[in-house]
Amino acid sequence: MKIFKTLIEGKNCYTNIDGSIRRLGFFTTRIACGIDPTQAEEKIRQQLDQELRSKILNNPDDPPEINFGKFIEIDSANAQSIALTGCTWYPQDSSDQT
Repeated sequence: MKIFKTLIEGKNCYTNIDGSIRRLGFFTTRIACGIDPTQAEEKIRQQLDQELRSKILNNPDDPPEINFGKFIEIDSANAQSIALTGCTWYPQDSSDQT
């Protein structure tokens, strides 16, 4: 199996991080093993969904937007230096349409 790394950006995430529900975005870097980037992406989507399930409060008709960057094959030594969980959150202005 190969190891792949990708940068992920989430947008339109209604969350309660600091005691108030706000629309936030996030960045995170993730890794996964797979025979190809498609298989790695599926694994990362499942893991991210489980991790964020209790944090994201969006209505089903207004889901968050999750964007994956390019998948890069890395070796196991580089993979060990990447955190397997956590996100860096940033505020999204309600008028932001990007």
